[in-house]
Amino acid sequence: MAWQPDGLRPLCEKQYFTPADHPEEEPMQDAFDALRLRWKNYLIGGRFAYDTQDADISKKLKNMDDTAAELLRTMQRGETRAYLWSGYAYSASAKNPSAITGTFGNLKNMAIAYRTPYSAYYGDQSMREAILDGLSWAHDNWYHQNVPLTNSSKMGNWWEWEIGTPLQFADLLALMYGELSPQRVQDYCAAIEHFCPDPRYRELEWMGGAY
Repeated sequence: MAWQPDGLRPLCEKQYFTPADHPEEEPMQDAFDALRLRWKNYLIGGRFAYDTQDADISKKLKNMDDTAAELLRTMQRGETRAYLWSGYAYSASAKNPSAITGTFGNLKNMAIAYRTPYSAYYGDQSMREAILDGLSWAHDNWYHQNVPLTNSSKMGNWWEWEIGTPLQFADLLALMYGELSPQRVQDYCAAIEHFCPDPRYRELEWMGGAY
């Protein structure tokens, strides 16, 4: 039996959810769609029916829901906001891009609850609206293709820009893909490509040379 993340073990290999359990999944057009869907299912523990009476599984689901509820409650939604969560307030002067990584990580945790069957937030519209709003804000204000690439002494730790944030961002896109317009998908992918155009190397501008 294939290993499933975080203890969300399938009851048996044949107990799949039906397509009706995943109404957000659009028809697959090519191999990239298949890969994206496989990764989304990995993030939510697989396409299996869980025994929600199992102590380990029920604990995992509760922790996930509690985390998502707290993030939803504390997320800043005002038009004049300078961050989404007070613990992750990025500013160029502070050179703290870890705040961007943490913000996308919080949004991903919300999206996992939104996409996980048996979560209290599965398909919840308030959660959906908050995720999409936060994703749009974080991209438009912090992590987009028009951010000038300078060196690490000006922008902080290169790892956050090229690895930390893209990892969280890409997971989030896999989870929310069916909710995004083609233009938004293009914009978000362009942002990731802007900061890490070639995954084999560090960006030239950061460290003075690739290796």
